[in-house]
Amino acid sequence: MAARADALAEDDVAHYSLTHRPSPRVLVLYSDPSFYRAGKAGWFLRELFGGARETLAGRDADFLEAARWNEADLGRYGAVIVADAARPAPGLSAALESFAARGGGVWLMPGAKADAAELAAYPWLPARFGRAEEPASPRGVKAALSGEATAGWDELDLSRVMVHRRFLLEPSAGAQTWAVDAGGAPLLVAGPVGRGRAVVWAAPLDASWSNLGLKPLFVPWARACLALTVPESAADAARRVKVGDPVERAWSRGEAAPDRVTVVGPDGRRTTLTVAGRKAVLAEAGQPGLYLFEEPGGRATVFAADLDRSRGESDLTAAPSPPWRPAPPDGLDQPFLDAVYGQDLGAWFLCLAALAFLLELVLALPSKAARAMTLTPRKDAHAHRRALTAVSLVIALLHAGPLYAQQGDRFVWTQLQLGESWDPYPDAPAAVAGWLGEVTSVRAGAERRVITLGDAALFSSPFLYLGGSSGPPELRDDELRRLRQFVSGGGFLWIEDNGGGPPGSFDRWVRRELPRVLPDAELKPLPADHVLYRTFFLLKGPAGRVRVHGAVEGVEWGGRVAVLYTRDDALGAWARDALGRPLRACVPGGEAQRELARRLTLNVVMYSLTGSYKADAVHQSAILDKLKAAP
Repeated sequence: MAARADALAEDDVAHYSLTHRPSPRVLVLYSDPSFYRAGKAGWFLRELFGGARETLAGRDADFLEAARWNEADLGRYGAVIVADAARPAPGLSAALESFAARGGGVWLMPGAKADAAELAAYPWLPARFGRAEEPASPRGVKAALSGEATAGWDELDLSRVMVHRRFLLEPSAGAQTWAVDAGGAPLLVAGPVGRGRAVVWAAPLDASWSNLGLKPLFVPWARACLALTVPESAADAARRVKVGDPVERAWSRGEAAPDRVTVVGPDGRRTTLTVAGRKAVLAEAGQPGLYLFEEPGGRATVFAADLDRSRGESDLTAAPSPPWRPAPPDGLDQPFLDAVYGQDLGAWFLCLAALAFLLELVLALPSKAARAMTLTPRKDAHAHRRALTAVSLVIALLHAGPLYAQQGDRFVWTQLQLGESWDPYPDAPAAVAGWLGEVTSVRAGAERRVITLGDAALFSSPFLYLGGSSGPPELRDDELRRLRQFVSGGGFLWIEDNGGGPPGSFDRWVRRELPRVLPDAELKPLPADHVLYRTFFLLKGPAGRVRVHGAVEGVEWGGRVAVLYTRDDALGAWARDALGRPLRACVPGGEAQRELARRLTLNVVMYSLTGSYKADAVHQSAILDKLKAAP
């Protein structure tokens, strides 16, 4: 990476080297001729890997009959899924074992017609298959281990997943059980196979065996299984050294170490090193740049060297004074804001203006002799009152706190901080405000306002958003009173369940607390022809990042919807990562569904500002014509 050249040439160019493996492609092998029928494993896996749409698994996949496995180049794939394993085709078990031993991943699910004897042809798996049986309690799946693979499972209702039949699994030594059924029997087992890993699921992905493919857990479960096929030692790693330090390339026990390597330096010079003790060491990185360790067979490892010590760039001598200034621990925010934005001098300038006004009054007073001849007692008292007022103004300004700018006539996204999961998408409100300013005539503030129910700013905005995925604590009496005052006084409250799954603790909290806020009103679904769906964009119904619940609910108060409740995570459709890519997939409609969710969000904001404006009769004919012409 090169920066613009300046007087200090040492920091104009920086070198980086890291290993980063892209999401590997997946090969799905199947044997059942009815593999793609509805309810069968192929039907669910086609939906998982996208078909003609975007993949939900984060990886792309190819499908191939297991009998033709030798036609595929397994080296092109990062993982192989045996979707309905039974008696393997000749050579398949040995080929998969070799594939995993070289660093690949294998995920095996038994077929609906398989038996334990046929599955014994895979002895290298991390678990041995026993007989198939019906568990005493088929309802419920539990995460047996907490880790990155099962992150977020606790937010789903795992008790609704039913496993009617499954094979008994006996985990091998060194294997890990990641999921169990309601009785504690292993369902998901993963373990190492050479340099790679293998994953075993105890039941066929078939609707007659379990309803897993029909539940919200299906996509997180599939992502977990694919993640567990990635060898733990293959994580991304940065390779950086400093100029003047030795450069060492080491091979782990699972890697084949060569006898010699060739090092190509930044200047193109080549040096041959002998590998001893599974290490090759270059005595010194003599200059900044990239050092390439080439192995026989074409494999290469790159190191980046920076910071030439001879120029003082990496001088670690302690600074004469610390590069920070002390601040009290209870007031860190104000010194930070002062350093970033500067100090507010508005009050001091007003004081100077008041002093100038007072000085003008003093100078305007006539001399003592003239005042005795020309000023009447009434005029004299009036001049003293003006001087007293100016002095009072100066004293008040000297004791005044910082001045805060008002938002004026701008729409400000106001978000309620309540509970632990109140802020799932911190950057989404700015994106909403930006698009609102682009496509409408509404002036929108770029930054959101975050408040609590005790803040005075609660009544400064007609719009209030409350999101979350887990239930907040029960509202206190004073919080209920202030929220009731906000809604009954004309405020609009949008509550959204951001979980995107079945009803959970947040939904139960909403249905328990809303009757306490507005005891005389009822939360009920909005009709399909409600003005909310045509306040700005013409929509035919609800929309969100997920399509699980469908209906939008609301509480009517004073002839308007004062509280809106949605459960399909519309705000999640706006969230993006640091590279500007969508943070979460829209299920099942993809990008078309994301656009509808964005439009619904804008309609909600416009409804909070304009109410039932578009319900007026003057708009009806034009709206009906557009709806008829819509596809």
